[in-house]
Amino acid sequence: MSSKGDNKDRQSDKALFVLREIEEETAQAPSSDKEAVPTTQKAHRIYPTDKGLDMAEEIAAGLNMEMNRKKTAQWATELLAHYYHDVAKVLGDDLCEGLTFEHLASRKLIAFSAHTHTGRALVSFDQQLDLWLFSLNVLIGIRAFWCLPKDQYAQTATLTQGVLATLEDPYLHEKIRPYLEPYITGYVKVLPVANCLVMAMSAFIICHEIAHHTLGHVGMKNDPQHEYDADKIAYAYLEKVCNAFDQLTYLKVSENMMAAPCLLMKYFDLTEQWSAKQQQRDAPFSSESHPPSFKRYQALEAAFSSRWSQEAVNLYEGFSGSLHELLVQLELNAR
Repeated sequence: MSSKGDNKDRQSDKALFVLREIEEETAQAPSSDKEAVPTTQKAHRIYPTDKGLDMAEEIAAGLNMEMNRKKTAQWATELLAHYYHDVAKVLGDDLCEGLTFEHLASRKLIAFSAHTHTGRALVSFDQQLDLWLFSLNVLIGIRAFWCLPKDQYAQTATLTQGVLATLEDPYLHEKIRPYLEPYITGYVKVLPVANCLVMAMSAFIICHEIAHHTLGHVGMKNDPQHEYDADKIAYAYLEKVCNAFDQLTYLKVSENMMAAPCLLMKYFDLTEQWSAKQQQRDAPFSSESHPPSFKRYQALEAAFSSRWSQEAVNLYEGFSGSLHELLVQLELNAR
């Protein structure tokens, strides 16, 4: 995988997402955020802690990387906004002019497109979702690349279930964190891959929400077909981001990561199945607005897998194999 420019700091900044504290701040300041969040409510942001920065330095040392503590803290605080602005730089004013981007921490695993109360087009990406993606990519990656002892094989499955459970109880994140930390520091070489996957998945999610605005879906009646259409447009946008690798400052999506959207949908499918099992529902997923995630990754794979590099195919097969084993272990549907 490529590592260019200032990626030394960025490759370790994801470690911060596992060790951050939620701090409250009133929605006073940037005008875009004031439009997206009523001033009577409180906005939340996720900030790096000293403990998180200490761990990031430990990880950087384990990867033989230099780390600028101050710069890493600054990048981590506004990471999703940096990603959005790089996407907007690639897509241009025709698609992104007038869009407002919001990256708060509402303790919900969500990203959405909407309009603010003033009528401006909004793309919102909750920081909790980014935390969730990082934890899953670390755990699935460790299981993909290492032959684990039986106790760790069982514990990583338990930890993964804990990560999935944050869908219903986001504060589980803090309870799981001490058990996840030893895997992050003990299997530090998985982090560059996990980081690149989260970056690509985050970029795809941003592109997907922009695509809903492009296609005029916002405000229309719910239609699952809208998700398929937005996925295809978002993938085309992601390819443009990939092709602009050398021109972007923060969002570095290499061609090796172009299967990430399919893996993202497989993570959503895992979550849907696990949630249905916990709630003892026969059907794993039911929504008027979204099709089942397994159908979405099947559609993406059918449309775009022929464009993947061999490295992207290898990564996809490795992570898919790890997911298949996990589904079997959790007695879910290993499609």
